[in-house]
Parts: sequence; C-alpha cells; structure tokens
Amino acid sequence: MTTRLVNFVLFQAGWFACVLGAARELFWLGPASAIGVVGVYLALTDDRKRSAINVVLAAALGPILDAALAHSGTLTYPGKFLAGLWPPLWIIALWAMFGSTFDSGLAWLSRRYLLAGLFGAVFAPLSYMAGRSLGAVETAPEPLRWVLPVAALWAVGFPGLLWLGRRLHSPTPTDG
Repeated sequence: MTTRLVNFVLFQAGWFACVLGAARELFWLGPASAIGVVGVYLALTDDRKRSAINVVLAAALGPILDAALAHSGTLTYPGKFLAGLWPPLWIIALWAMFGSTFDSGLAWLSRRYLLAGLFGAVFAPLSYMAGRSLGAVETAPEPLRWVLPVAALWAVGFPGLLWLGRRLHSPTPTDG
C-alpha cells in the first residue's frame, strides 16, 4: 500500500472515530485516534518535518474556523469548548489528521488555490452534513443558514492553510 492510500484510509477511520466518539460522548476517542493516525503517517512519510508542520498548522489554525462557526450560532458541538474559545478536543484532533493529508492525499491541491477553495466549499458542508446525520454536530434546520457560512469559510480557509503551509516550507517568491 502506498503512503497516500494508507493516509486516506487512516484519515477516514480517524474521522469516524472522532465523529462517532463525539456523538456517543466518548470524547477521548477522537484525540486517541488522531495520535495513532498522525503517528503512523509521520512514520511513513518521507518528509517528517514538512508533514509535522502541516499537522501543527492545521491543528492550531483550523479550529479557528470551527470556533467561528460555533460562536456565530451556525453549528453546535457536543463536548466542552476549551477555555470557552476553542472547539472540543475531538475537533482539534480532526484538524490535526486533516493536516496530515496536505502533502499526501490532497497534495494535488497544493498550488491550486482556486480549486482548493472550490473543494473546501463543496466537501466541507458534506462532511458537516455527515457529522450531523451521525449526531456529532447540530445545525440550523434550514440548510441555507449553515451550508452557506460553512462553504464560504472553507472556500477561504482551506486554500489559506495550504498557502501558509507552502510559505512555511519554502518561503521563496517563486512559490506561487
């Protein structure tokens, strides 16, 4: 199995562990799975430093998107917000695992920021919808009240994370 395939399978398994753990009030399951998923990925990747930067970047900045959605009333998560500001640990764990995909399964988006924005705008609402159907997140009953804010935030946030990750790896003017 290639590293990309392993990363994809582990990310999907970790996503389910986070979401189902939150839905069943097993809030430890997401962070525990993220440690395993990220650990295996870092052990398999050729560039551990680059991959670790992406994981830390996503885990540090990605939750700001979810916090904005939650504090605006767009979404509600089970579990406690950390210090009243940061989403629950299982959301941070999801972001850390997502960061592991930047140079693996989603590497094809690394310099395609418009496409990454479209990808985020389409697939993020679908992911939240799946999380909602599994009981891990609550949204407004009217789809337009939550789909549009999620899509808009991810259309900007996901390419922004990819861009920042590239800048941290090789801050040269030719880096696109």
